Amino acid sequence: MNAPASFERLRAPTVTELLAQHFGRHVVHWRAAEVLPAAGVLARWDAREALDAVDAASIDADGRQHQGPIVPAAIDEALAHGRTVCAQCSAWPELAPLLAELGAWVPSLLEPAFGKLYASPPGSGFALHMDAHHVLVLQLRGRKRWRVGDAVVAAPLAGGKLEHGRAVHTFPREGDPILGDDGEPIAAPEPSSLRELVLEPGDCLYVPPGAWHGTVALEDSVAVSLSPPRAPALRMVLAVLEQELAMRPHWRADLVRGNAGAGAVPAAVAEALARCARELGALVREVDEVLLQRAWGMAAVAGAIGPGAQPRPVRRHHLLAHADGPGFVVVADPRMHEGVPGRIHVLFAGGELELPSSAQRWLDQLAANPRFRADAVLQWDPGLQWDQARELLSQLLEVGLLIDLGDAGA
Repeated sequence: MNAPASFERLRAPTVTELLAQHFGRHVVHWRAAEVLPAAGVLARWDAREALDAVDAASIDADGRQHQGPIVPAAIDEALAHGRTVCAQCSAWPELAPLLAELGAWVPSLLEPAFGKLYASPPGSGFALHMDAHHVLVLQLRGRKRWRVGDAVVAAPLAGGKLEHGRAVHTFPREGDPILGDDGEPIAAPEPSSLRELVLEPGDCLYVPPGAWHGTVALEDSVAVSLSPPRAPALRMVLAVLEQELAMRPHWRADLVRGNAGAGAVPAAVAEALARCARELGALVREVDEVLLQRAWGMAAVAGAIGPGAQPRPVRRHHLLAHADGPGFVVVADPRMHEGVPGRIHVLFAGGELELPSSAQRWLDQLAANPRFRADAVLQWDPGLQWDQARELLSQLLEVGLLIDLGDAGA
């Protein structure tokens, strides 16, 4: 494999820069990343604190991996027998900032960002496999050898492994051949297609979904992997359709075969499915890009509702700022509906505002200015009068999108 030029650097950029440059594309290895407080994370591991869903894994003589759950009290015994221990550690506060950043990068209502800890004695590790999620690995203790290649399948929805020399899926499609982006089964990876590298304490490795990789610890090793949620368009679109269709009782009704036996599809089942086909076709025709953008926007800003404004009127000299949190998403619908001109949808945690399409320029300026003096908004739209601006700002304060910091000259 010819690795991209950015495969390795002396020092890492920020996580946001890392994702912007390489997310979903290829493997990247950074030396001395130092993106989280390693001492605090290691102290929690050494104390066996707040570990959940603990597994122990080993590789047999045929290169097959065996993995199963253990209780936390059995961790030391598993390590002593040469097994790798992995555990959920998403609740650790040291990981919270990075998990929040990853969750904001890929917003999802279906699953959160998560963290896992991996501890391996010398010679232990994981067999060659691919994951269905993005993996940002942070090596904290010891050295670990990796064999890794770039993604051979774009954004798979199930992981993969090698079984009797065949590339097959893991749960929930256990044993199914892995199909490439051309629809044909992929072959097992050639050893020459994989790059070998050693992670040392402080190193960071990004592995996209669909990339083969395997590990072996060279000494007692502790690492943490952080993963954003997966949020494929497929799942979001299906969720939009399901939300609408689930409101219709006949879509929730069971399809009953009745007495088993040979023969055609029962008339009642055929009739029910024909109705579903007609309604599905009609609904799909109603689904447009604006509806889907609004659905995505609600996922992007989901979270706690802001505290709202202090009960005082907005003055020209007040300093206003964006509230902490997921921010807001603006979706423009330029079409006229029933004689009403196009509208702008402002989506935020807990709700949605609807503004005339003429507010687009003003909202663009609001998004670009996280901190501003209240009367500066008059420059964003020359046609806006102060009374109009004050009413709009008050509305944004009330829903918690803005906070009032008081007198700008104080």
